[in-house]
Amino acid sequence: WISRLKSDLLLLEGQMLSHTGRLEDAERILLRTQHELAARAESISACSCYTTIAEMYVQKYLRWRQQRGERAKESAEDWLASDEGHALWRSEVKRLLSESKDQERRLTRLELEYRARQALLKAHADHVKASSEAELPDHFDKAEEYLLRIWEIHEQAFGRNHVGTAASCLSLGNLCVINSDLAQAKQWFKSAIEIFDHVYGCCMQVTAATEAQLGHVEAKLGRRSRAVAHLSRAAEHYMETAKATVSPSSTAPPADPNGDGGEPPMPPPPPGGDATDRRRMKLATKAHQLWMECGKIWIDEQDPQRACNAYEQALNAIAAMQGQGEASAEALKLLLHALRAFGQALEKAGKWRKAETTYSQLKTLTSRLLGKGHKATKAAAARAKKAESMAKTHPESPARPDLPDEPNPSPNGRGGLQEEEVNEMEAAGNTGGFTGEESWLN
Repeated sequence: WISRLKSDLLLLEGQMLSHTGRLEDAERILLRTQHELAARAESISACSCYTTIAEMYVQKYLRWRQQRGERAKESAEDWLASDEGHALWRSEVKRLLSESKDQERRLTRLELEYRARQALLKAHADHVKASSEAELPDHFDKAEEYLLRIWEIHEQAFGRNHVGTAASCLSLGNLCVINSDLAQAKQWFKSAIEIFDHVYGCCMQVTAATEAQLGHVEAKLGRRSRAVAHLSRAAEHYMETAKATVSPSSTAPPADPNGDGGEPPMPPPPPGGDATDRRRMKLATKAHQLWMECGKIWIDEQDPQRACNAYEQALNAIAAMQGQGEASAEALKLLLHALRAFGQALEKAGKWRKAETTYSQLKTLTSRLLGKGHKATKAAAARAKKAESMAKTHPESPARPDLPDEPNPSPNGRGGLQEEEVNEMEAAGNTGGFTGEESWLN
């Protein structure tokens, strides 16, 4: 037991050194810990040491890559300040000025000079990085070697269908992403998702996080339809979890305001309400971000109908984010971007009546937040006017069936607003929301 205690203390010291950035000392201590563990039979207890060593080597690799980028940037700056670099920069500016004469929107000379400078700096820095590839250290290979050993130990000890084996696959997938080996990362992420689904039988939060990572990898590989499938599954899980996350204070019965009703005073609301609200906002924000990514992918794929569905789900996530209270500043910011993207998708889909309603709500929101004279308010008003004129000359496209995640409107379509507030919103152009029955403005 003394030997085990010594190994545990060395491992803690190595972790401390690694987390504080003293990577050379951490490597020395951790390799000594590995030597202490080698005297005993290799088992699950060695995986903690292997994981720490792999993380340390990944940090060393990332630090080397950052230092290489900084050296390349400094070299590019020095080169551009030289006679050769300055002459090439002037030649590039002259070329851009001649090309901009044929463009509809001509850029100023200052903008062209800045663009030429940035392009030359990037090109020279990339050249310097490519020339230093021969000096690539073996930190990444060592990290991969330790993570593969962890995966083998877990599979031998627990079998393939175990959470520990899935976590090892996930670590290897993340390592491949760092090294830009996306094809291999995809295989590791798929294996982790298969194991999580087999173990849990349903989508859990760790499964959703892995699905989101796999979706991003598929998008970078150019497989956009597959990427949307993975991103949608993750977004649906975050959305459902956010809706099911109810603050204890919202379920507590109201207290007697006067305290003279003859009843004993009500106990204070249970603790944890603020933490629950923060968790709900975090989950709903993740769902919103993923649905917005899905919408952008469908726009790039020239499928505005599916993009409209994705953007509407993103708006549903904002509604789940704010819960029963007033919208936060972050929620209002997300709402502005989502309304703008939703309106553009509706225009491309030919749903002009719905686009008019969306832009009217966007105009109302920007007017309250930014002012009536702001350029965003004027742009929203112009788009609403255009959508209104197009709706008169173009027939409405077929109505989209209701989505299961759309919020249920209140019986009178006005929720808990006072009559003065409702009149104000209607006068400002808020005609009732995206389904014609509810409003996205709190």
